[in-house]
Amino acid sequence: MPDWIDEQIAYARRDDLQRYERQLALGRSVATARGRRPRFYGPLLARLGRHLAAWGAGLEARYSPPAEPPIAIDPCGGAA
Repeated sequence: MPDWIDEQIAYARRDDLQRYERQLALGRSVATARGRRPRFYGPLLARLGRHLAAWGAGLEARYSPPAEPPIAIDPCGGAA
């Protein structure tokens, strides 16, 4: 059963999250008001991320051990 300390921790966490959300909203509004241009390296980083994800998937497919069947099968045709 939660006690008073747990409630105080939950209240403090809620307050921290609300403060963080207000900071994010303020940052978004300032960035929108300034009319911030997209950085030139943004598309390059996105393309690099897609390339690394595809490369990692290829490496995982190549070097991961084959999955074991969930049920052992008897060579004579029955389940073991």
